[in-house]
Amino acid sequence: MGAIAPAVLELQSTLGQTFPEIFDKIFWDKYWDNGTDARGKPKPKGKWAPRLQASAKNPGSKDPHDNGLALDIFLFKTNWNEWALANELVNVFITNKSIMGWSSVIYDSVTTDDYGGPKLYTGADKHETHIHIEWPRSRGMTSRGFSYQIQDQLDMVSVSWRIGELSNPS
Repeated sequence: MGAIAPAVLELQSTLGQTFPEIFDKIFWDKYWDNGTDARGKPKPKGKWAPRLQASAKNPGSKDPHDNGLALDIFLFKTNWNEWALANELVNVFITNKSIMGWSSVIYDSVTTDDYGGPKLYTGADKHETHIHIEWPRSRGMTSRGFSYQIQDQLDMVSVSWRIGELSNPS
């Protein structure tokens, strides 16, 4: 088991503290694959999962999730309030890319990365249930202390979100 990158832990902690009413809750992840039982039959899919997910279960992997360099922030496109919050968070991340050091942000079929954006994300997972933010190892391990620089912006998003001022897409 490896270590989750400091940048990932910092953002996870900051979001949890700024939005405890949503990020302290769990949700039913109907896509979670529970594998097979002893007879080789598929187990029912689904499990209760946190809304902020980071892992370092396989540090040698090329998958940024497995090596502690990515954070998934579960906010569902199908809930307009969560969709609005997700879009505002993505805007904060994009505005602060240089101080946060991330390499890629994906939400609702749109990505911004080290090569530009926003642009259409063409991967299989359209990221309609969560924001994916990741760092390269070099920046993920060294990017620290950005929270205080983005906290005022997160607080403004938080206040607008709590009083319902984020725009309804309909």
